[in-house]
Amino acid sequence: MSRPRKAHIPSFAKIRKAFEPAQEIIEDTVQTFAESHRDRFVQRIKDQKFESFDAAPLSEKYKAWKIKKGLDPRVMIRTGNYIEHIRVWRRRRARRALTIHVGFHGRLLARDAEGRRMPVLMHKVALWQEKGVQKIHLPKRPHWGPHLKVMRAEAPKVRKSIAATLRKRVKTFMPGVL
Repeated sequence: MSRPRKAHIPSFAKIRKAFEPAQEIIEDTVQTFAESHRDRFVQRIKDQKFESFDAAPLSEKYKAWKIKKGLDPRVMIRTGNYIEHIRVWRRRRARRALTIHVGFHGRLLARDAEGRRMPVLMHKVALWQEKGVQKIHLPKRPHWGPHLKVMRAEAPKVRKSIAATLRKRVKTFMPGVL
């Protein structure tokens, strides 16, 4: 009678070693994706590449006031404070879960034309710009939403890239598994 064949269960040490850097690979890839989109988003604002900016241009009176004060006459760029503070933020949650987002710091206050702090949070200003405020005659100028659609459209490629990188890593440590 012959001996039974050895089980084909890969060693746990090899599995652990193959997946050890997975979290880091994922975080680095998502961080790079977020930074790239932050830069693209800011550039789209600078270049005025949002349809809503053309659909709801600045009033001539307000534009003239901005020019008279030496401010930037483009939409969403008065002093540059708004676009300067759009950043990539990392927030570590319980048990290593990480959230990476593009936006403003939660406690960042808006500033007026002279650079003085205003009693309103910057993310509120962004929301008002995005949705519009009839009470103060501020038209809708969606720019976060349209860019988020672009990011969501590109996200599947990023996920596939992460999966391919992890598969390649696993194959080097455990050939024939994947």
